[in-house]
Amino acid sequence: MSLGNWVVLIPPLCWGLQPLLVAKVGGLPKQQVMGSTLGALVLALVAMCFISPHLSRTVVLAGFASGACCALGQTNQFRCFTLLGVSTAMPAIVCLQLMGTSLIGVFVFHEWRTAAKMTLGFSGLVIVMLGVAMTSFKEHRDTSHQSTRFASLGPLLLCGAGLVAYVIIPKWFGINGWDAILPQSIGLVTGAFLLALRGEGRPFVKKTWLNIIPGLIWATGNLALLLADERVGVTTGFTVSQMGVTISTLGGVFLLKEHKTRKELVLVFICIALVISGGVMVGQARA
Repeated sequence: MSLGNWVVLIPPLCWGLQPLLVAKVGGLPKQQVMGSTLGALVLALVAMCFISPHLSRTVVLAGFASGACCALGQTNQFRCFTLLGVSTAMPAIVCLQLMGTSLIGVFVFHEWRTAAKMTLGFSGLVIVMLGVAMTSFKEHRDTSHQSTRFASLGPLLLCGAGLVAYVIIPKWFGINGWDAILPQSIGLVTGAFLLALRGEGRPFVKKTWLNIIPGLIWATGNLALLLADERVGVTTGFTVSQMGVTISTLGGVFLLKEHKTRKELVLVFICIALVISGGVMVGQARA
């Protein structure tokens, strides 16, 4: 791999670290997403100093909608972290993203045109789902655990829907990623602010401003993915970007000290291996 192509490793690193930093900083989900989106906006404004985007009406409106959907996804992602922990929530979220983007790619954008790619892609999705199912195993179950799992179902689905729409909307309108950066960031902040008006707690507190740092890291991964797509192709960039689940899942166990028994920890390692393997298969099916 040439020196320039090492940029492909930046998205998984950034996206794996971001959930861990958000969890460390703490705060309510509304404060976490508000800070993170402000960080993304700051980096987008910096990027505008170096690029000249084509901001047509379609780019602005679709980019804004894409960013607002991402705000919905991230708000519920942070809710899932609170309910389930990072090590359990991240594999499930990656699974939903892979399933959503892949199925829409097949049935809307007519990807996986051959029977071989269909077989490879759907086999990859099944392997990912099997890996995620392992994260639900608890050696010692209780009533509170079951109720938490049930309460997390809605946020998980909203998270998956928001993050999938974030990716699909620009593709639907044929928008270049560099053109969409600023409208997406504005949509992110606007969506996060509107969502933050609901529920208890103030959206702007000290932890909101601290969460700007994880937001900058997430946005750096987003920009790096655009560079990676140009250098190594969309398929390789997409596949490698999913590897961040390894960092966030293991970080949840070893850095955030999320409790796992020995048997549960073994299943976490198996889950990671399956999610990565399935993600690679899905990526190859898109080639």
